[in-house]
Amino acid sequence: MTQPNDGTVSLDKVVKRFGTNTVLDGVSLDITKGEVVAIIGPSGSGKSTLLRCINGLEKIDGGSILVNGEEIGRRPTPNGRHPYAELKPQELARQRAHIGMVFQSFNLFPSMTVLENVTLAPRTVLGLSAEKARASALEHLGAVAMADFADRYPRTLSGGQQQRVAIARALAMEPSVMLFDEPTSALDPELVGEVIRVLKDLATRGFTMIVVTHEMGFARDVCDRVIFMEGGEIVESGAARGVFTSPINVRTQQFLQRVLER
Repeated sequence: MTQPNDGTVSLDKVVKRFGTNTVLDGVSLDITKGEVVAIIGPSGSGKSTLLRCINGLEKIDGGSILVNGEEIGRRPTPNGRHPYAELKPQELARQRAHIGMVFQSFNLFPSMTVLENVTLAPRTVLGLSAEKARASALEHLGAVAMADFADRYPRTLSGGQQQRVAIARALAMEPSVMLFDEPTSALDPELVGEVIRVLKDLATRGFTMIVVTHEMGFARDVCDRVIFMEGGEIVESGAARGVFTSPINVRTQQFLQRVLER
C-alpha cells in the first residue's frame, strides 16, 4: 500500500474530452518513486493535457489518477449509486500542494519580486511563517543559481532565469512529484542549456519527474523511461536508450527520424 507523499503516480484508463474531442483516450501509466520519465510526441497528442490532469488542473471524464496513493480530484463515498464525490477546492489544493508543476510560460507574478514569487504559496498554502518561507525560498533559489536575484522583478530577468525561478517556486512547496510542461520551449536556443542543467541536477536528487519535452538529448541521456504519445494514447513506452536506438512502433520510428534529423 502506498503512503502519503511516496512519489508514485498511477493512471488507469484515463479519458479526457473537450466537447466532442477526446484528448486522452484510455491512458494507463504507472510511475515509481524517483523515476524520471520523458513524454514525447507531436503537437496535439495530449501530452500537456495529461500533466494538467495529473495536477488536478483539468477534471477527467473517465478512469482514475492516483498520486502518492491518493486519487486526485475525488474521494470514495459509501453511496452505492455514486461511489465517488468531487473534492472541495480546499481539499484539491491540499493534494496539489504535493505536486510541483512548471509551465512553459513561467507564470511568475510581474508585480512581485523573485523572492515574493517563491514565498507566496508556502505562506498561503502551507502556512509557513515569513521567516521560514524566506529561508526555504533562498535555499531553493540557491539550488538553481538565482539567490542573487531575489530582489529583482521578473521583467528584468532573461527567459532562462525566469524559468529557473519558476522551478524554485515549485520546489519551495516540497513536492514529491514534479511535472514539467515543455520547460524550454519558450526560451531562445542559447538559454535552453541553463534550464536543462537544472533538470539534470533535479534528476539526480531522487525526485519523481514527468517531463513533456522536445529536447531529445535530455530525454535520451537523463530520463529513465520515454513515453511516445499520439492521438491521446500511449503508443510506446520503454527504457530511454531502447526507445531511441530500437523503437518498436512504426509511428515512433517515423517521429524520431524526423526530429533527430533537424
